[in-house]
Amino acid sequence: MNEASRNSIDPLRQLAGNIVITVGVLWMLLCGSCSAFFLFQMFGSGLHGATGDQITQGLAIVLIPGGIGIAIGLGIYAVGRAIAGRRKG
Repeated sequence: MNEASRNSIDPLRQLAGNIVITVGVLWMLLCGSCSAFFLFQMFGSGLHGATGDQITQGLAIVLIPGGIGIAIGLGIYAVGRAIAGRRKG
């Protein structure tokens, strides 16, 4: 095996990795924007007369599922990076 073939990456593997990376980025984008939308909505109209415990519970309801979704998207992104490989030289 010569040096050029060792440094080249299979185009199909690169395409599959890029598709998985795109899915991960979109997943993080959608989960983050959904959480941000609910946070803005909660702070915009839902806090009138709310106690501190209710605010904390509301934040937990919005941020925990959103954070888990973003973590899943980050994992998908990392898998895509591993599949795509790295270009050398």
